[in-house]
Amino acid sequence: AMLGCVFGVITNSTLKSGVAISAILLFVFGFEIGPGGLFFILASESFPAQVRGKALTLANVAAWFMNILVSFGFPVALKIIGATATFFFLSVVGLASVIFTFLSLPE
Repeated sequence: AMLGCVFGVITNSTLKSGVAISAILLFVFGFEIGPGGLFFILASESFPAQVRGKALTLANVAAWFMNILVSFGFPVALKIIGATATFFFLSVVGLASVIFTFLSLPE
């Protein structure tokens, strides 16, 4: 949401660049110490020992496929709906994932 506001409200390009870089670094830091590793922890505890190796391989391939999908889809979304709407959409998806995690994982 912060980046959506940056692109929608701030007109000074130097300030916009600084706030955008800061927001991205803050996101990466927060993601890596929080939900970033959650996928791998859940995947390793969800499967029985007999199929864990193959299941984790498939789960990892699925995760990387989604990363590629987001990476290729991001520039397209920027062109179609613009930076403000793209970052607001991504913040809604992030909020939905946080809510889903808290409701689905009792630990």
